[in-house]
Order: sequence, then C-alpha cells, then structure tokens
Amino acid sequence: VHSRGADLLGVHSRGADLLSVYSCCVDLLCVHSRGADLLSVHSRGADLLSVYSCCVDLLCVHSRGADLLSVYSCCVDLLCVHSRGADLLSVYSCCVDLLCVHSRGADLLGVHSRGADLLSVYSCCVDLLCVHSRGADLLGVHSRGADLLSVYSCCVDLLCVHSRGADLLSVHSRGADLLGVHSRGADLLSVYSRYADLLSVHSRYADLLSVYSCCVDLLSVHSRGADLLSVHSRGADLLGVHSRGADLLSVYSRYADLLSVHSRYADLLSVYSRYADLLSVHSRYADLLSVYSCCDNFLSVYSRCADLRSVYSRCDDLLIVHSRCADLLSVYYCLVYLLSVYSRCANLLSVYSRCAYLLSVYSHCADLLSVYSCCADLLSVYSWYADLHSVRSVDLLSVYSCRVNLLSVYSRNVDLLSVHSCCVDLLSV
Repeated sequence: VHSRGADLLGVHSRGADLLSVYSCCVDLLCVHSRGADLLSVHSRGADLLSVYSCCVDLLCVHSRGADLLSVYSCCVDLLCVHSRGADLLSVYSCCVDLLCVHSRGADLLGVHSRGADLLSVYSCCVDLLCVHSRGADLLGVHSRGADLLSVYSCCVDLLCVHSRGADLLSVHSRGADLLGVHSRGADLLSVYSRYADLLSVHSRYADLLSVYSCCVDLLSVHSRGADLLSVHSRGADLLGVHSRGADLLSVYSRYADLLSVHSRYADLLSVYSRYADLLSVHSRYADLLSVYSCCDNFLSVYSRCADLRSVYSRCDDLLIVHSRCADLLSVYYCLVYLLSVYSRCANLLSVYSRCAYLLSVYSHCADLLSVYSCCADLLSVYSWYADLHSVRSVDLLSVYSCRVNLLSVYSRNVDLLSVHSCCVDLLSV
C-alpha cells in the first residue's frame, strides 16, 4: 500500500495536511531501507521543498528511538537532487539534529562539493554552530561519550572545499565555539593539526591577526596537559606566513603569553630559536625596540633554569640587525639590563667585546659622546659584579684601543676635552 506513497504526497502537496499523511511514512521508512524510491519519483518535477518540510517533522518524531542512519541515506539522495536550484538554507536547517547523531556527515559534504553553492551551505553551518554554541543539542548528545573529533573532522572537510572563495574569518569566529566545546576531554593537538591546514589556506587573503587570536584561545585551553612545543611548531608556520604584511608586534604580544605558560616545563631554547626567525623577518620595517622589550620579559622568565649564553648569542644577532636603522642607544640601555641578568653565570668580557663591535658600527652616524656615556655605564656595571683582581687582569689596553678608534672618528667635530675626561674615568677603573 505504501509503495504508492509518492502519489499520495503528490495529491496532498497543494493544500492538504501533510503531517497526518507523513506520519504514515514513518513506518514506511522503518520497514524500507530503499526509501530513495520515494525520492526518485519526486526528483523530476515535484516540489522537493514541500517534501523536505515533511522530513523535518519526520526527524522530530523519529529522533527519540528510530534508525536515523536509514533516514540519513535518504537525505543524501534528496540533497543530490536538490543541489542545483533549491533553497539549501531551508534544507540544511533540518540537518541540525542529523549532525547530532551522525559521524558520517562527510557524505553530505562529498555530495555538495562539486557543483553546489557551498557559500549558502556554509552559511547554514554558521547557524548550526549558533544553535550548538550554548552546549545545547550537540553537547547533550555527545558530551557523555561521543567523539567530537569526528564531528570536527567533518567541519574541516567543509572548510577545505570552502577555502577558495569564502570568508574564512567568519568561519573561524564560529569555529572557536566548537573548540570551546572540545576543550574538556578531547585531543586538541589533533584538532590543532587540522586548524593549521586551514591557516595555510587562509594565508593569502585574510587577516591572520584575528585568526591568530583564535589560536591563542586554543593554546590557553591546551596549556595544562599538552605538548606545547608541537603546537608551537605549527604556530611558527603561522608567523612565517604573517611576516610580509602584518603587525608582528601585536602577534608577538600574544606569543609572550604562550611563553609565560610554556616556561615551567618546556624547552624555551627551542621556542627562542623560533623567536629569532621572527626577529630576522621583522628587522626591516618594524620597531625592534618594542620587540626587544618583549625579549626582556622573556629573559626574566628564562633566567632561572636556562643557559643564558645561548640566549645572549641570539641577542647579538638582534643587535647586528638593529644597528643600521634604529636608535642603538636605547638598544644599548637594554643591553645593560641584559648584563645585570647575565652577570652571575657568564663572562662579561665577551659581552664587552660585542659592545665594541656595536660601537664600531655606530660610529658613522650617531652622537658618539652619548655612546661613550653608555660605555661608562657598562664599566660601572662591570665593576659591581667583577672581582677587583679579575678587573686588573683584564687587558685594558685592548679596551682603550677601542676608545682610540672612537676618538679618531670623533676628533673632527667634537670637543676632545670632554672626551678626554671620559678617558680619565676609564683609566681610573
């Protein structure tokens, strides 16, 4: 009797009470696995929207205890027919409850990927996330024992298809809610590996700063029990993409928060090696002084458990890059602060030899008197932390030879008496 149900629907589609008619179809779908026959009858010329509006009621009735897999197999066929010219928004609104139950939602995406309007489809996904963001239906179904990773993997597949022409920023803002749901019991590293792939697609035409802010939220959730180094290796790729046209300082302010979380149980040297790459990219058009102030914070965190010599070797590279276009005096003051941290476990003479190189670079374009005053500050710092006998054993002549080179540059346009007074201070030390 029910095999002719398509005719019944055709009769009722104009104005009858389809709810009472379709309540009979519930039993039909429970018995028949080949429910696609009903769809094949309607596919040529019927109003599939009115048919699918009945499916909504079917899902509402069916959701408590029936076999939704067989229902879903029918839905896939319906979407195949529907994809060319129908209103996918109204169609996809039905999929809310469907996604709650099904881990095989990728089938729906595979059907739509070739020729449908994925933008309109994904705009429906946004609404879906809006409904789920408050921990409602999806959380109620999945929270006790289901695999949210399989749900998220479906979202990733949709984003991979969507990546060529859509606004991924709006996608990411919704995706953060999904990560918030995921945070308590799932493997965020596997989620992040998916997220990194999305970022690689996003890099050419989007605002990575807003994307990176989402990354920070993910890391804040991830920080208590995961391997942040493996997460950071992905983050470095993001910075590499961001380097050409974005404000890396604002990105690095986020990065500093990651370091504060990372400091207790991770290898900060490997993190710092990534930082050096960021600085080398940043050197041509950014304010390295503000970057260097962040470096000070890094050293304060790093000082208790790490080898500051290797850190300082990176700082030297920063100074070499900075010397051509920045205010080296302010950099040099930062170096003095670095020396105060460095003093307990390093050789300050090697530090001073670096300072001499800095002065040789600086001599052509700066006020050497102010530079020389900085040298005096360096000597005063050195006198605090060094033993008097070790100071006498230092080859002050080599230090003085550096001053002679400084005087030879300085002699043409400066009052040498004031310079000589500084030399007297040097000889007194």
